Amino acid sequence: MAIVRDKYELWRPRLNQVITGTVKKGKDSAAAGNALGFMSMTREQLRQNYEIAYLGEENLQDNAKTLTWHLQLTPKTAANYKIADLWVDGNGMPRQGRVTERNNDTTTILLQNIVTNSTIKADDFRLAYDKKKVKIVPN
Repeated sequence: MAIVRDKYELWRPRLNQVITGTVKKGKDSAAAGNALGFMSMTREQLRQNYEIAYLGEENLQDNAKTLTWHLQLTPKTAANYKIADLWVDGNGMPRQGRVTERNNDTTTILLQNIVTNSTIKADDFRLAYDKKKVKIVPN
């Protein structure tokens, strides 16, 4: 997944597709069940919209075997997915996310080699897929 300014792309290599959209639209449609909505919610909004369960401490299968807190968010109203799982490190940094769709398909995003407070160029966020060979799915 790459987010540049207000646009996101989610590359799904196994399905040979790229889902595209705007972050603002994802945030604004949180009440309608968009999986990106929880990323910008306040604590109170999270409590209003999700059942939140703490599932314990877990080590991620990344290079550093990062110790995280595993949280599971279940939407309280109809959504386009069943569950969102988040793994958060001791600094409050999300390290991994997984969305489980209604048909039990999952999409997992693992963040590695995180560098905070660094200046980066938007071009560093280009995904390496062939635009002529993938199906682009606007969201």
